[in-house]
Amino acid sequence: ALQQLTGAVPTSRPPWAFDPHAATEAIKEHFHAATLEGFGLDGWDESISAAGALLEYLKETQKTALGHIRSIRKFARADHMAIDGNTLRCLEVHRTLRTNSRTGSLLGCVDKTHTGMGARLLDRWLTFPLNGYSAIVARQDAVEQFTLDRNSLDELRSLLSNVAQIDRIAAAFAMGRVRPRELVALGDTCRLLPKISALVEPNPCDLIIKLAPSLKGLDAVAQMIAKAIDQDCPNILREGGVIADGYDEQLDHLRSIGADGQAWLAKYQAAQAKRIGLANLKVGYNRVFGYYIEVSHANTDKVPADYVRKQTLKNAERYITDELKRYESEVLTAEQRAKTLEQKLYEELREQLDEHIAALQDAAEAIATLDVLAGFGQLAIERGYCRPDITQDNVLHIVGGKHPVLAEQLKEQFVPNDVHMLAKDDRLLMITGPNMAGKSTYIRQVALLVLMAQTGSFIPAEEATIGLTDRIFTRVGAADELMRGLSTFMVEMVETANILNNATARSLVILDEVGRGTSTCDGLA
Repeated sequence: ALQQLTGAVPTSRPPWAFDPHAATEAIKEHFHAATLEGFGLDGWDESISAAGALLEYLKETQKTALGHIRSIRKFARADHMAIDGNTLRCLEVHRTLRTNSRTGSLLGCVDKTHTGMGARLLDRWLTFPLNGYSAIVARQDAVEQFTLDRNSLDELRSLLSNVAQIDRIAAAFAMGRVRPRELVALGDTCRLLPKISALVEPNPCDLIIKLAPSLKGLDAVAQMIAKAIDQDCPNILREGGVIADGYDEQLDHLRSIGADGQAWLAKYQAAQAKRIGLANLKVGYNRVFGYYIEVSHANTDKVPADYVRKQTLKNAERYITDELKRYESEVLTAEQRAKTLEQKLYEELREQLDEHIAALQDAAEAIATLDVLAGFGQLAIERGYCRPDITQDNVLHIVGGKHPVLAEQLKEQFVPNDVHMLAKDDRLLMITGPNMAGKSTYIRQVALLVLMAQTGSFIPAEEATIGLTDRIFTRVGAADELMRGLSTFMVEMVETANILNNATARSLVILDEVGRGTSTCDGLA
């Protein structure tokens, strides 16, 4: 399932890499902790083994410091709705079934984020919807506040569109791989953060209030980068020209040697032309042969004895003098020394910025959360979504519900549908009808609306009351798994058995034509 969702390539690790004792020591060493009790990991041996193996794998493959990894948290399954990979695939949450494309999926349909951080967080929220009443309502309150203050929402989204990928840049310079232009983008973003903070501070929602402090305190980062890095620098450090003029006196001197070269060469050319009485004498530079004095063949008889022939051309001779050779050595040496010094200064700046990694990661998390919530607000405004009433009662009541993806594609042609289910009386709905009547669309729609509601998003409906759902199961489509020796019918039965064994009173189960992988009699049985 993980491979389907992320496209990640699995890497096998030896059994000893998951030894609980070795994993515990690796985690304690990385976080400079005497015990794991402070992380709440006591008794979580399997989780400790996995985390320790992952940490050692990162050290082995990255060959560098991992200082940006500064916390470890338990993923509490009870706090999130459980959705397996098959359900995410069948509901086309991240990718479509037919084309494996983001376009046409739920994620592609509801993504209104402006930052890469926000887009990645939205992906996680759709993969792990919440299962706690207070957390869901806190997100809904924030989304509703954005819909009520559209001017602030527009201004916030405009600012977010100029925010760099803080999390990845912070990780890059922690690992010594940050590019100069990424630092410039980070500095520009740090100058934007106070504006974003000032914009969201008046927001009365508790969730937003908690995010605001993380957007402050990075003025020093912006100032350091603005002072040290040229705003128009190249993206490759070794090309030079990255460190700003005026930042380092020695670097400015080395650069001045090359910068003043044109003036020196013009003065030297004029002096040599006057010396030998040759107005068309030329002093130039060639990457292969270096600096030279060029004299036409017709005037070679005027060349002084201290001119040393360097190159013969069809119509001219090129010479060098001791004075020009000394200048060439000085310029070329200064250029290389300047680049070496730039690399040293850049590394010193990176080390200074390392102290702010924690603050940058907090700011990145806050920006990502704001981006997703603001995107939800924009989505609700543009499409007229309603705020579902989340309840701890076991009820599912939706009036005028729409499939979020198809309704957007078909617009007015899509016909809204209701659903009403109660814990005691109406726990089961059987949907019947002719082919192409929309049965599969309807049952998928119900699941998607529940999923959206528990991420904190508003949903496409006139009104809705949705009881907290702990899991969503699907048994949709028909395909064999020959590599596992399973026929189409056996796949259906295995998936149905999984549902029966793991579903609770709060689970939502979607079954579409179970048993069609065999004969009618066997399927009914």
